Parts: sequence; structure tokens; C-alpha cells
Amino acid sequence: MSDILVGADKQQVTLLGLLHMSAAFGSVDHDILLDRLRRGVGLEESVLSWRRSFLTERSQYVAYAGGLSVLVKLEFGVPQGSVLGPLLFLLYLVDLFDIGTRHGARVHFYADDGQMYITSPAVRAEDTVRQCLPDVEAWMRASRLLLNPHKTQLI
Repeated sequence: MSDILVGADKQQVTLLGLLHMSAAFGSVDHDILLDRLRRGVGLEESVLSWRRSFLTERSQYVAYAGGLSVLVKLEFGVPQGSVLGPLLFLLYLVDLFDIGTRHGARVHFYADDGQMYITSPAVRAEDTVRQCLPDVEAWMRASRLLLNPHKTQLI
């Protein structure tokens, strides 16, 4: 809100994209995450090995009305309900923050709900968004993430 008010004082507009990812925590690709932890965060192999063991070889089933579903191996996702799950998800998004910065946008996330906004003179705002969106979309596809069109808005 502060950035919007400062921009308005400078007679600038703010375009805000409210981003909501579908099944975000369950869509995290383990190999991509581990690569981003190595490349983007600088974790060494011994630490990555521990993270790999935390992420892989997981399975789940559903208990309902006294019965159990079949056991399913989880190939993707970070453990929900864990302390590390939200942190690992945010680290998975680290390149998205870089894309926003490159285009002059600010990016904030709380779990799978995010916002990306650009404050600039009105004549440049639309062009900036048009340049930024294809990069965000390409990154989302490469990261195996999908925006929920019913909960994603541009204001």
C-alpha cells in the first residue's frame, strides 16, 4: 500500500497482478527445486542430499469411513503441514522474483498467493506489463506451475 501511495504522489499508476497458483505445493518438481537450491541458494551436495531424502520416497493414502485407498507414491510436491514446506516452495519461486525485478516489478508471496506490481508513469505501465507477462508465463510453464484463472486478477 505504501508503494501505491508513493507512486500516486508522483502521479504514477500501479498495476497489480494478484497471482494464485493451482495445486502449487503439490506441483513442485523435486529435480527443479534441488537445482534451484544448488544454483540459486548455493547449497552444497551434502545439504542437497538431505533435502532430497526429505522430498523423495514419500507416499500417501486416504482414510475414509474405516477404509483405506491404495498407497500412491508422490513424485512431486513439498510436504504440506511441515515447517519446511512453505520455505521450500518460496525457494522454488526464487527465479520469479528475479523476473519481476528485471522488469521493475515488485513480487510478494505468502504460500501460493502472490502479488506482482509495477508502479510507473501511465504511458509506460502497460508496456512494462506486456513485456513482463510473457517471461512470467514461460517461467511458470518451465516450473510446472499453473495460475488459477478464477483467482488471478489484474487491477
